[in-house]
Amino acid sequence: MATDAQGRLLSEDGNYYWDGSDWQLADTAADSGSQQSDAGSYDAQGRLLSEDGNYYWDGSDWQLVDTTAGSGGGDAQQSSQQSQTDDFVQAMSSAGYAIDASVVPEASVLGAALNAALEFLQSGDQNVQSAMSTVSSAAGTDTAIALSAAGVVSGIDDFLRALDLLPVDLETLLQAALQALQTAQQSGQ
Repeated sequence: MATDAQGRLLSEDGNYYWDGSDWQLADTAADSGSQQSDAGSYDAQGRLLSEDGNYYWDGSDWQLVDTTAGSGGGDAQQSSQQSQTDDFVQAMSSAGYAIDASVVPEASVLGAALNAALEFLQSGDQNVQSAMSTVSSAAGTDTAIALSAAGVVSGIDDFLRALDLLPVDLETLLQAALQALQTAQQSGQ
């Protein structure tokens, strides 16, 4: 499928774009201007930030940026997050998928993005699903990272690139990652 100048996935007729959860009418008049200024900025975790920098896009909704992470209690929070990341990597490994811990984003960002990506993949007709499965099952394809380029998900680009290296279809990987995330969250309780 084609994308517009903003990298959003377009419908076959080009009149609609995918916003991560639903098809929206494409405003072709607005799309004709400069798109570079609309690109937005990203934080150190690769999350798309709002114009004022106070919010980040988690794949389905704007979330408040936590400005207190560096103050008291941050070490415990960081340790808990690292433990959850380690549990996630272990759960993925147990499922047969090797993922480097350095590419795993914060659990809330990852969970929202995985759900948005799965919803998008499962929303297509049977032919689209079959084509995505076939294309994404070869290692080294850019199928997963295309979800970010199309605006379906954001903030997990390094993780998507790691998935693209695995010789398994994308939907299977996303479901395994979602299961691993649930396992990691349960073991952290």
